[in-house]
Amino acid sequence: MILALAATALMRHYTGNYQSENLQHHDWQIIGMAYLTILIFEGGFQFINQLLYHQNQTQNNAAIKNLMAGSPLSLWLMALSAVFLTPIVEELVFRGVLTNLFFQQEWLKVGLSGIVFGSLHSSSTLPSFLIYVTMGLVLAIVYRLTRKIRAAIALHFVINSLAITIMLLH
Repeated sequence: MILALAATALMRHYTGNYQSENLQHHDWQIIGMAYLTILIFEGGFQFINQLLYHQNQTQNNAAIKNLMAGSPLSLWLMALSAVFLTPIVEELVFRGVLTNLFFQQEWLKVGLSGIVFGSLHSSSTLPSFLIYVTMGLVLAIVYRLTRKIRAAIALHFVINSLAITIMLLH
């Protein structure tokens, strides 16, 4: 929680934006299209990962699944953290701070955000790394298009919610 507060303060400092705007219909359309884009790329990279490396999940997802297997309490704490806390903290840091801290060119801001995001998620193969880089790029594009950190947080929430739901069902 302290990290989220610090990231919020830094983001506000670098953007000069102290008011958080509500998401509008157009923002939700962007979020929806972005999620479909992520699903398409993730499916493609996961297919390549399965084909070349015989892995049916990323190392990151395997680690989360392993943490959730400890006890019912750890399962629910991990699930709640992944769905609620992680999207807020990661978006404040990777999009709110990182895309406003360096560079003037939009493509460099988005690229840096995607590469750093992908690098900090456990990946043992190039296709699984590209899943997270693509996710980071799309999240950064959503933030830059809407100029609302809430849009990136909402998209990240959807991504993590569905991923955790699938883990819980298996």
